[in-house]
Amino acid sequence: MLAATDEVLMGCVKNQQSREAFSVLMSRHKNHAYRLALQLTGDHDDAMDGAQEAFVKVFTKARLFDEGRRFWPWFATILRNTVRSMQRSRARRRRAGNEELAQHIADPTADTTVRARAAEAWGRVLALPPKLREVVVLRHLEGMSYEDIGAVLDISPNTVATRLHAARKKLAGDDEA
Repeated sequence: MLAATDEVLMGCVKNQQSREAFSVLMSRHKNHAYRLALQLTGDHDDAMDGAQEAFVKVFTKARLFDEGRRFWPWFATILRNTVRSMQRSRARRRRAGNEELAQHIADPTADTTVRARAAEAWGRVLALPPKLREVVVLRHLEGMSYEDIGAVLDISPNTVATRLHAARKKLAGDDEA
């Protein structure tokens, strides 16, 4: 079975639900699938999730495979659509999360402009790299001292100050941070 073409293997998956043929296909294409997903997402975890979910779809939707078609372009289409769907879903959750966070932070009696600015600010904070975001949240939202933040993150107070400075520069739009 290892010498069979991708198309023959996919035919076995389609017609006989062959787990062995599917396993060979997956072994053959998992690295390529991950690389393509990584190029599409720019994120390791998203690429791993997208590639894995695409392989699951290949197995569960094998009956839709046109045996006159080449396997890789068919699979790449599934992978691309899977990654796009995941990204749209995550973006919706992020937007909903930003709005929810803004509601908790902004004064509920404030007008819609103030609440909209809070949501926008949260979007910028959430876009910070995790190491910068966490010091901003702990300092400005939790009101923690540099020493306490350092204890939570296992870094020195000087490192806290450095990260806060870099975060503030990024938030102000200075991309050299």
